[in-house]
Amino acid sequence: MALKGHLQHFGLGELFQTLANHRHTGTLYVASKSEKKTIYFSTGSIAFLASGDGTVRLGEILRRSGRITDEQLEAATDEQVNSDKQIGRILLEQGVIDQGDLQFALQTKFEEELFELLLWDEGDFEFVPDFCPPDLLEPMQRYTQVRVDPQSIILEGLRQLDESQIIRSRLPDPRIWVERSVSQLPLDADLSTYEKMIWDLCDPSRSVAQIQQDSPETKFRTLKSLYRFIEEGWLHPLSFGELLQVARQLRRHNQREDALELYRFLRDWAAPGSQDPAFLDEAGRFLIEFGKKREASETLLKAFESHRRAGDLSSAWEVGRVLRDLSASDLDFLQRLWTVRTAASPRAVVELRRELLTALKREGRFQDAEVLLTEIESLEADRSEYWISRSEIALQLGHRDRAVMNLENAGQIAARSDDRQGSIQIAQRLYELDPKIPGIRSRIDQLLQKEAGARRRKRLRQIYLGIAALILVILAVPTIRYEARARTIYQKGLSLQTANAKTHELKLAHQQLLQVIEQYRFSTVAGASREALERVQNRIEELTSNERALAIEQARKDRESRLARDLQIKGVLNRSETEIQAGRYEESRAMLQKLLEELDSDLSAAQRAQIRYPLLIETQPTGATVSINGEKRGITPYLYKMPPGAEKLTIELARRGCEPLVHLHSDNGRAKLQYSLPRAPLATGALPGGIDRPVSRLPHHFAVPCRDGYVYLLAADEGATGRAQRTSIGIAGHPSAQLVTTGNLLITAAFDGHVNCLNDRTWENEWQIRLDSPILSATAVDRTSVAIGDESGRVHLINILTGQVVARTPPGFPIELIEERGGVLITSDRASRVQIHELPGLELLEMQSMSLPVAEILPNGAILLTDGTVRGAETTQRWPAPLTRIRHHDEQMYYGSKDGQWVNVKDHELYTYPAPAPLTCPPMVTSDSIYLADVEGRIHSLAQSEKTIQWSIEVDSPAADLRTTEDGLILAFLRSGKLLLLEGTSP
Repeated sequence: MALKGHLQHFGLGELFQTLANHRHTGTLYVASKSEKKTIYFSTGSIAFLASGDGTVRLGEILRRSGRITDEQLEAATDEQVNSDKQIGRILLEQGVIDQGDLQFALQTKFEEELFELLLWDEGDFEFVPDFCPPDLLEPMQRYTQVRVDPQSIILEGLRQLDESQIIRSRLPDPRIWVERSVSQLPLDADLSTYEKMIWDLCDPSRSVAQIQQDSPETKFRTLKSLYRFIEEGWLHPLSFGELLQVARQLRRHNQREDALELYRFLRDWAAPGSQDPAFLDEAGRFLIEFGKKREASETLLKAFESHRRAGDLSSAWEVGRVLRDLSASDLDFLQRLWTVRTAASPRAVVELRRELLTALKREGRFQDAEVLLTEIESLEADRSEYWISRSEIALQLGHRDRAVMNLENAGQIAARSDDRQGSIQIAQRLYELDPKIPGIRSRIDQLLQKEAGARRRKRLRQIYLGIAALILVILAVPTIRYEARARTIYQKGLSLQTANAKTHELKLAHQQLLQVIEQYRFSTVAGASREALERVQNRIEELTSNERALAIEQARKDRESRLARDLQIKGVLNRSETEIQAGRYEESRAMLQKLLEELDSDLSAAQRAQIRYPLLIETQPTGATVSINGEKRGITPYLYKMPPGAEKLTIELARRGCEPLVHLHSDNGRAKLQYSLPRAPLATGALPGGIDRPVSRLPHHFAVPCRDGYVYLLAADEGATGRAQRTSIGIAGHPSAQLVTTGNLLITAAFDGHVNCLNDRTWENEWQIRLDSPILSATAVDRTSVAIGDESGRVHLINILTGQVVARTPPGFPIELIEERGGVLITSDRASRVQIHELPGLELLEMQSMSLPVAEILPNGAILLTDGTVRGAETTQRWPAPLTRIRHHDEQMYYGSKDGQWVNVKDHELYTYPAPAPLTCPPMVTSDSIYLADVEGRIHSLAQSEKTIQWSIEVDSPAADLRTTEDGLILAFLRSGKLLLLEGTSP
């Protein structure tokens, strides 16, 4: 059994909840005055939704979420015009989206439409149980069904409903336009990425609906962001008057569709001015131009009634004339128009009365017609047609005696005016009404005889007059021609003497009159010509004098106007320059553009040359060299003064550390251009072998162990990618050497057992020894010794000055980690055992077995395991599992974790941040930036404060280590052996 009702009595929230709680299956139809929706429920969940015209477009959701481009949506829309396929199906078949994208878009579409549906407060609904719409049987529908929980929709919808009621206080209709109140946001404005995109859509001014359509967010969230901008004072809705100016401007620019929607909104908007009769008149006339006659009639009728109520009958009549053309046969309107007839001309009143009387007769409203004729009796009583009409009406009302009486009145008026034809017709009508009227038959006969006699006399008179005229013509032809020529010239002379005649016209009249006097002195118009000639001469002298005075006065006004205009132009140019100095480039350009529009034809070449539109060219990062049309101009941020109407500009941007950028710019009214320059290496180099260990830093040098068995020394400055010095041979293809730096000495411990000590002056060996087992780990001890762990499990303590082994532990498992902490030596071997040895004798103080391998020995002596467990002397913590080694900087620790984050340990507190991809080396920290290198071969620069990515660069191999040079640059050591010098923080 179907469930029906009205939304005024049973809200959709309650209905959804009922269907969900009882797990109903069936189809719900919801309809308002202008829209209808079909919702299919499957066991209590919403699985399908269809709209009449689709308030939320699927393609727009895919576009604003970045899953398709504008071009892809346009191509799919074009194909849809020529087929009956849905937009989602077309995009699937084209391979632009997959089923996951389609499901996301459908889920978003359903939720948005359902949220809007919950805002309906009137309409009808009907639920048909166990009924499936036929559309769901189409094969395509298996991709377009989703599962939406009504309970979540209800909760979110109620929240949006509460917020929407607040938002509607400022933005009651999506057709309202908004405009920026500030040129730039405050520096402390905290906007999300989507809010920034929505803010960009607010320039130039446009309607809320247009912003919602182009926004990457949902309609509600976009509306919420706009409400926030208004409350912050950054944005304001346009007033009625401002929107009316926008509508007029759209009309001038032939954007008729947009203008029509705006006029409709202004008419329906309950704002001061929306019912102003002048505006309604303007809107109605535009609707007529657009072909919307019915809607125009409704709008103009409001204007008519408003004028009438205000007592402005003249304006009401003018609007009524237009309405009369749209609905000439509308009796109701003709009666309304009759009420303002006092503002019309007598002829127009007669025409209106005739139309109104005809309409009343056509509708059979003879009583009203009688009342109308009675009202105008004082004005029309002397016309026979009036009494004939009254007779016809009386006859229709069944008053035969009154009809006869009215015809008698009409006959008397016709007789007084000698209207024989009218008298005959009236008498014949009287005879038709009542043949028994005394003498009516004889009256008709007398009238007919008089009419026949009159016609005979008229014909004879015409014959006599014709003969007399012929005789006179024959006798007077020469005289007539003489007189006619004189009179023709005379009349031409007089015709030129109008009240507004110019001097040249009067001079021509002077010639004509003088010709009459000289050549036709005996004509009847010769005397009049002399008098007229004297008047013309006086007028010519008067006009000549006046014109001379006017010319002098006009010259004075032109000088004053030119001076005022020059001052105005100078003032605008000065104010424009002041706006530029204050950073308000848009305002400066608007001033100059307005100056051009208002005074274009009055500007001299010199003044026009002074008008240059400001165009601020900014780059991120700044400091790029700007070249325009091949000519170097300056460094960004750079202000270019562009002449109006300039051709396309070729803007070239070049900056060290960035890829060059070339942009072809056409003047589109913008005063600012912002470009993001992709980063690029400052310099590149390469080492012969791959890099698999961290790089060591010495004063003025980097020491890099490579897989070819050598250690390379690089300058720790801008020349780092240049020539490298090779030292210390090992075994190629094996793990690269362990490096230990202390003071001005570099200790290299190769995998083959060779240990070399080099000084940083000559890079020659101070001493060299060889151990009898491969070396796996090494560390400095108290700046006097170096501790080395080998594959046999022994730890060797070597004096840095002499190269002698001063202590050695017994063999065991291979030593993979070795660190000096707090006067003791801590080691970790492949059996996951941690041993603590006393210095300098290396006696074993303590040994502990760990559950997992050791990843790092921390500065406080705590042990970091590979799963992130930190075991201290008294406590155990859990950190994210390390993926990279730990970098120490300013008493803080940084490393990359296995879960795709990077970790910062500061003051015993642990902070985690997402990384774009798992890291290959620990983060490198400078004073204002953090640098990350990930497994996808990218290096990222993050802002130290916000931890957000400032720029990224893609390289051809993951980085093994990142370091800063002495001059503040970033040196990236790639695993392939390639070296990249990048822009970093200046020292």
